[in-house]
Amino acid sequence: WIAAIEQRPQGGPRWLQDLRDRAAARFVALGFPTVRDEEWRYTNVGPIAAAEFKPTGADAAHATEAELAGYLYSDAAHRIVVVNGRFAAELSRTANLPEGVRVGSLAAAVTQEADVVQRYLGQLAEFNTRAFTALNTALAFDGAYVHIPDGIVLDQPLHILFVTTGSATSGPIMSNARTLIVA
Repeated sequence: WIAAIEQRPQGGPRWLQDLRDRAAARFVALGFPTVRDEEWRYTNVGPIAAAEFKPTGADAAHATEAELAGYLYSDAAHRIVVVNGRFAAELSRTANLPEGVRVGSLAAAVTQEADVVQRYLGQLAEFNTRAFTALNTALAFDGAYVHIPDGIVLDQPLHILFVTTGSATSGPIMSNARTLIVA
């Protein structure tokens, strides 16, 4: 896990790298929760801590529309699909949203919507005392971004679907997607 932390995503704006670095330091300090921690007293995460997960990357398997069929809300006019921690534009439906609504890749929004993303990303997902939140924050690269400005109403549902398909190589994978919804 320390190796995964050391290989966390790099680059992007300085504020984002600082956020990842602070979260990585907190995860290293906290370690995985144990059954001695009140919130985890009934859940043994030892098997997770002992596993050697590989962070997903470009080699992760992709999903098809047919594979998603059983998980989709058929009446959702709009959807965001994140496969193995990465926004999948080809599986998402983002057309015909009300004027001003922006949805899509969180990784793209870091630069395209920098003022909104910098203001809100990492503000509510508190990682100072929560190890899994710290791990996710340190390793997150992409996910879903939704910005609905004041006064805008979505008349149709927006379905956000996260799918893990596995890796084209071998071994268990770990995806660290984030969702930022500003409404």
